[in-house]
Amino acid sequence: MSVAAIFEALGDANRRQIMAFLTEGEASVSEVADQFNVSLAAVSQHLKVLREAGLVTVRSRAQQRLYAIAPTALLEASGWIIRLVERSVAAQSARSEIV
Repeated sequence: MSVAAIFEALGDANRRQIMAFLTEGEASVSEVADQFNVSLAAVSQHLKVLREAGLVTVRSRAQQRLYAIAPTALLEASGWIIRLVERSVAAQSARSEIV
């Protein structure tokens, strides 16, 4: 999983909504589709993108495939953001000391 793939996957508003919904626990494709009034095909495609980016996991239960958030990818992305902020703050601090 790459940070670029994570941000690309999260660039879509529908996928961000699906991720927010999955914070409540795992759900099937049909449960997600019902929540957002979106076709099963569209939800399946969004979940595929999220899975390929490492943002969700999938497990089988009888006839269902249940999706859940994969926190590792979110931690990787948030770590990248935190490092970016830290470098920015450090650079601003260094510039203010020069002036």
